[in-house]
Amino acid sequence: HTCNFVFKETVAPTCTAAGYDLYECDGENCSLTEQRNEQPALTHNYVNGVCDRVGCGEKDPDYYAPMSIVEANAAADGTKVQVTGTVSVVNTPWSEQHGNITVTIVDEDLNTLYVYRLKTNVTVGDVIVLKGVVGNHQGAKQIAAGATAEIIGHVDPPVQAEEGTVSEAIDLADGTLIKVTATVVKIDSAWDATNNRMNITISDGEKTLYVYRIYTQVALGDVITIEGVMGSYQGNKQIAEGATATIDVAHVCSEYT
Repeated sequence: HTCNFVFKETVAPTCTAAGYDLYECDGENCSLTEQRNEQPALTHNYVNGVCDRVGCGEKDPDYYAPMSIVEANAAADGTKVQVTGTVSVVNTPWSEQHGNITVTIVDEDLNTLYVYRLKTNVTVGDVIVLKGVVGNHQGAKQIAAGATAEIIGHVDPPVQAEEGTVSEAIDLADGTLIKVTATVVKIDSAWDATNNRMNITISDGEKTLYVYRIYTQVALGDVITIEGVMGSYQGNKQIAEGATATIDVAHVCSEYT
């Protein structure tokens, strides 16, 4: 007896399940009652991070949404982002042991974004496209540990910093690049020769400003020009980790020595 298979229906494949054309035998005493011609499952067709196949809508787990530094600073924690910027400050140098570096990147309008423990070694002036996850530390937005970057160019010098006094710097927003000339009025922690950093307080004669982990060794009474990024800690303004300085006049005021 020869089976005579007649088409019955088609089940279309989806992104996650195979489809088939179903045929049924219309004869009697047929050893096979039906036959299926399989069609393999489709792959996701991601467009802007979402599969655009009808009825799917699956999100691409590897998608990092392209956005500006301003947009990244406003994005919800946990958002995967792709951001282009120029490295303006190396906040902590490359660690061979841990394979990471902490930097600040900046756009053409001097908006900044802190990138914590980036897993790509970069230098000041590198133009990078980074992929990472938005997070925050004590209320300040940042790119969380583990981001990676592609270096697509280099600019030298990278950016121009806001120049002014300590009093003026205190009024600037966190993340602003600054260049300030002031006197070292306190050594808050001594020079750490292992990590090449120290904590100090500077003054312009009117107001003082704490400098966290400056990467230049200075002494009490030195007049310095410091370049860094404004930040906050527990609501108090400070210059964030990674600032550097040039010593304009050494030990100028005897009252500090």
